[in-house]
Amino acid sequence: MDASRFVVLVLALTVDFVFHTSGQLTCSSNECSLYSNASRDNAIYCIGAGTCAERYDGVEAINGFTRVQVTNVNQEGWVPSSCIQESTNCTIATTMAPQTTPGGSQLCTLGSNIWPRDCVAGLNCTYEATAQYNATNLFITMTATGTGWLAIGFSPNNTGMQNADIYMSSVITMMATVENRYASGLTEPAFDSNQGIISDVSGTENGGVTTISFTRNRTVTDASKDFPFGNGSCYYWLGAWHSSNPFFASRHTSRFYSSDLICLNESSQC
Repeated sequence: MDASRFVVLVLALTVDFVFHTSGQLTCSSNECSLYSNASRDNAIYCIGAGTCAERYDGVEAINGFTRVQVTNVNQEGWVPSSCIQESTNCTIATTMAPQTTPGGSQLCTLGSNIWPRDCVAGLNCTYEATAQYNATNLFITMTATGTGWLAIGFSPNNTGMQNADIYMSSVITMMATVENRYASGLTEPAFDSNQGIISDVSGTENGGVTTISFTRNRTVTDASKDFPFGNGSCYYWLGAWHSSNPFFASRHTSRFYSSDLICLNESSQC
């Protein structure tokens, strides 16, 4: 090989290296290039010729789906967690909405709690909480207007937050957190030592709206603070949020309670 051809080959390799490590993305022939930059190194999925989707920072799979954002486009959605990165079998959906959990158990709808009470769920609610369940777990999603913390609680009595099983959550620097707490009175709910009943936490902040999802065991080891969700169990649902402060010590901006008991009924909900 003469010197001129050697120089051309070295330059070509250098250009290719810079292109694939500088944060640029390609999806030609239905393939995405993995990329990294100074702030993140996330999985990339190909969802069609010329279109890539990036997994959210800190957002893991939930109910068999992974939260993604279409690169350089203001579009979000979910891809099946079984989807192979950089492959051609990734189909993006605008909602998670699986009908079965990864274990194959049927998902049943427990209920929802919205505020204001006359809002339309998924459209103009300031706060919205929904729950589905299978044989072993609850799958809870909360959405609220703002960038502060949000919480859901359950109480067998219509006494507000007093003696309620509370789950407080927030997204800070793109990381979602959910804490199991118990409110014995009208002050900040106390941290519960049993955090093991929570799993699969995920969350996002987008356009001034915070959304957090998590899984919670139906059975518990301390029924005095963590209420069980057996067939026939009924609880009032509590909702609370702060419009801008993600730290739990800050007092809520607003709170409300469901007007009726919400009951788990496997015969009619599944």
